[in-house]
Amino acid sequence: MGNNLEDTVEKETKSSWLKKAFKEEWPTMINHLVSCGISIGAATGFSYFAPEFIESNVAISGIATALDTFGYWGAMIPQLMYRDRAKIKNEKGELDKKKVAKKLGEYLGYMTVIEGVYVVGRFIGQYELQKHGWDPATASATIQIGATALFTFFLPPLRYAVRQWSEK
Repeated sequence: MGNNLEDTVEKETKSSWLKKAFKEEWPTMINHLVSCGISIGAATGFSYFAPEFIESNVAISGIATALDTFGYWGAMIPQLMYRDRAKIKNEKGELDKKKVAKKLGEYLGYMTVIEGVYVVGRFIGQYELQKHGWDPATASATIQIGATALFTFFLPPLRYAVRQWSEK
């Protein structure tokens, strides 16, 4: 009976943590979706026009992946900084360099986890779809939309966990 009680408490704790993560971080999904829209537009737009001047599927997929990554994080980091603006100011209401550096370290943690998985999967996914006859723009958009859906679910708990670790 002791194990059942321990299992129940453990499940409730995990469930409570996940609920809290989604509740606190769900508003960040608006920032995520804006950033995804920018990155999808940049990479898909490039992939649409790229076959006019680039013949290599590898080059098109690689450049689209870079545009996607830089487009996403180039839009996401400023939005996160704005969302976290109260946490990066000192008592006088001025930006605190140490707090900014700590937040940037937190954001680097997201980037490392997310991009470690995404960049490889996105590059290979678009390349494989193009290799099987998909036009580059459709291949790019398909991979990105699928990843947007996946990361929309995983980003709140990831951001919550990294934020909890960072703010200790």
